[in-house]
Amino acid sequence: MPLYNMTTIARAQLTTNDLHSVLRNLSGVIVEKKGVVANIKNWGLQNLAYRMKSRQDFHTQGRIFQMKFVLSPAALGDLEYAMKMDERLLRWMVMKEKNTSLVSLGAVELSQLSKAAEGLANELQSADKNNDEAFLNEIMNRVYKN
Repeated sequence: MPLYNMTTIARAQLTTNDLHSVLRNLSGVIVEKKGVVANIKNWGLQNLAYRMKSRQDFHTQGRIFQMKFVLSPAALGDLEYAMKMDERLLRWMVMKEKNTSLVSLGAVELSQLSKAAEGLANELQSADKNNDEAFLNEIMNRVYKN
């Protein structure tokens, strides 16, 4: 499965819990389709280079985050659909990395990556719906720990 890099712009008015919910939904789609989330970076609230219109509003700021994940090309359409249906997301770009081997993820051994993915999949299935912040912190700890 190829390694993808996705940069996403979300609405500037999102609270931390809303952003965690967005990340949880996208991670859930990836894991549900037998993918692995390799990295999540939050770039925070940024001024956009130009005023853009999205979802009937004009925006000059946005919350930008980046995800690296491994996913089959056939399942990429489901992720795109989930992003289109989420009103909190303004724009996104998914790029396939040139070097799609697991070595490009850094110093992560295959056994560690698969172990983290299995644990994350189990957590997503049994997660408490009312505890999004704690759940996202757990995901971030697992991703950055590996």
